[in-house]
Amino acid sequence: MSLKKTIWLYISYMGHGYRGLQSQSPDIPTVSGSIREALLACLGQESDKELKLRLSSRTDAGVHALVNIVSTPIPQQLSNINLRNLQTELNGVFSKNRDMIRKTLSKTYVYRLGLLPYEMAEVNMATCDMSIMTYKTIGYIRKPKQGFSFEKFARAGETLSGINDFSLFRVIPECVERRCFQRVVRSCSISIKPGLPPALSPFSNSHFDKCEHWNIVVSGQGFMHKQVRYMVGAMLSVGSGTLSLERLKEMLNYPEFGMSSEEIRIAQPYGLYLTNLEFPENH
Repeated sequence: MSLKKTIWLYISYMGHGYRGLQSQSPDIPTVSGSIREALLACLGQESDKELKLRLSSRTDAGVHALVNIVSTPIPQQLSNINLRNLQTELNGVFSKNRDMIRKTLSKTYVYRLGLLPYEMAEVNMATCDMSIMTYKTIGYIRKPKQGFSFEKFARAGETLSGINDFSLFRVIPECVERRCFQRVVRSCSISIKPGLPPALSPFSNSHFDKCEHWNIVVSGQGFMHKQVRYMVGAMLSVGSGTLSLERLKEMLNYPEFGMSSEEIRIAQPYGLYLTNLEFPENH
């Protein structure tokens, strides 16, 4: 069966109800699995083998996306499918060249960070009178007792910006033997901007005034598994005083020496958003 037409899906989603974007076993909810189910509802179950979803940028369990792109070829006999039906199912369908997915020039993530004063307990859903939709939109952490240095936090972002070896800032697949060390050199930029609190606060007004909200904007051509969350975690560790800037530079310059699991605490997935994708102008 020839596959002529390709549909291009421009999607956004809240990730806390999914175990990531990529399909896994049928009983595990994923964004990709939900898209496939919606497509099959419109194209027919007989199209199951022909659907091959191409993902522009992977997101992990709990991570949100304001913009992401998925494409898939469809059987030729369905090339005249009513796209309005697909639009109802998927909230947007666009026909584009499927090779465009491979030509992403830049991806931008925003991590919404909430810094709680030390005297406040970390956010606990059991004590919050708010919906999960509101709670799981910002990555909240509590400042350490010894204080939090925003200057060091920002300097860590500057250290991570530019061309670096991010071999340690990722989840290394179990199939890769650690003795077969491979460097991963990539370029990215990080900026920190004032953020906004959620529409509904889990805190009383007196405590809420003490919370700080920041947006950490991370851009680059591509990122590895959980790399952005590890980078944010490194910035938080430096700001909290549990990781020095000198040690952070060592991790980037000499990743073959490794690091301990206590040095960097990976940031929560709920504050991370994929916000923009850039492509060549002629596409």
